[in-house]
Amino acid sequence: MLITLIFKKIVILSFFLLFVDLSFALEPKCPGGSSPDPNWLFCEDFENWNINQWEIGSNGDKLSVNDFVRSDKKIHGNYGAWSGQLLFDGDWGTWGYQVELNAYTEQSEMYIRWYTYISPSYIFGNLEDKLFLLNDWERTIGPYVFASRPGGGEHGNFGTGKPGACVYQDCDWGEGPPCDGSEWVNRGQNTGNDITLQPGHTYLFEWYIKLNTPGQRDGIMKLWVDDVTNGDPQTQTLRMYWTNVRYLRSQDSGKKYGRLRLTVYSQRKYSSEPADRYMSWDDIVVSKAPIGPIGGSAPPGDVAPPSIPTNLTATAVSSTQINLSWTASTDDVGVTGYRIYRCQGSGCTPSTQIATSPTNSYSDTGLTASTTYRYRVRAYDAAGNLSSYSSTVSATTQPQDTTPPAPPTGLKINRID
Repeated sequence: MLITLIFKKIVILSFFLLFVDLSFALEPKCPGGSSPDPNWLFCEDFENWNINQWEIGSNGDKLSVNDFVRSDKKIHGNYGAWSGQLLFDGDWGTWGYQVELNAYTEQSEMYIRWYTYISPSYIFGNLEDKLFLLNDWERTIGPYVFASRPGGGEHGNFGTGKPGACVYQDCDWGEGPPCDGSEWVNRGQNTGNDITLQPGHTYLFEWYIKLNTPGQRDGIMKLWVDDVTNGDPQTQTLRMYWTNVRYLRSQDSGKKYGRLRLTVYSQRKYSSEPADRYMSWDDIVVSKAPIGPIGGSAPPGDVAPPSIPTNLTATAVSSTQINLSWTASTDDVGVTGYRIYRCQGSGCTPSTQIATSPTNSYSDTGLTASTTYRYRVRAYDAAGNLSSYSSTVSATTQPQDTTPPAPPTGLKINRID
């Protein structure tokens, strides 16, 4: 009996060792790690085969762990990438194959870090290649990072192999007119440090999201991307920084992100995808604080706000327009722009953001005649730091012109024989 029990324990231990590469330990700061950090909400390194907690596949097509996890140590041991040939629909790629889970308590502000290896035979798509998506638990809202967008986009720099991000709620699909150029969906690199992803290389991504006030454009997005094929960087490189993102429409109040999705959705026209043509994920971390590379320091941050805008003036130039101007703010790194706030009435407090301006002036148009409006502004920098509010000023639009022109005089009739 004792021999039988010992034999069973040996068999169980052997089975466990087959599935765990003990040379790749969980990062110490992860939940369950040796020095857990309370800011770290979720980790996935694919080493302990906890991938079973994910939903693999969709549309009723459940796939196994072996369809997703690989173990040829392209990054740091096991990693996530699709193993079989994936069928595409001829126009929009596959909508179905992904892994996803409700990974952590929903958050309104978070950092997400992961490593991606792009296989040498990978071919970027004709429109975009999605890479990493977020959702609320009900999948009603969601931004995503794409690895390539050769077709261009609304704002920022785009091209084959150029990473960026998309936020569908950034466009007024359900709240008024369609996208008209003032509403932004796709956002590219905008810091002057563009990177182009290359097949056969490994990249470190870190993505920062801060949700907006529902319906307003005051959300923040940052994206760091570095080529780590030859090792992790000493410092991470900020490729994208936006401070006017709308993740939440007004009807999305109360929603937050908590669901991760790793997708192979890629817009290209192939009938199938060879097994050696893939992008992969590894060492995913979700945190409430900056993360950084494995064993490295978190990306540096600018925490100093700009100075307060001064000498704000408001001048009514017509029955429908008021012009604003002010003395420019200063910042230790640089002022990115100004947020303009407005309210209607002689005793109100301007608390609704109506626009942003890259300069120290703004023309507010489409107003109502003979109406008092009050304004104040705040400066912001590339790190999303906000100055305090300026002083409040008011102006009253001019009365509507209701006086008709004087009748014409001196009318003459000339007779022509």
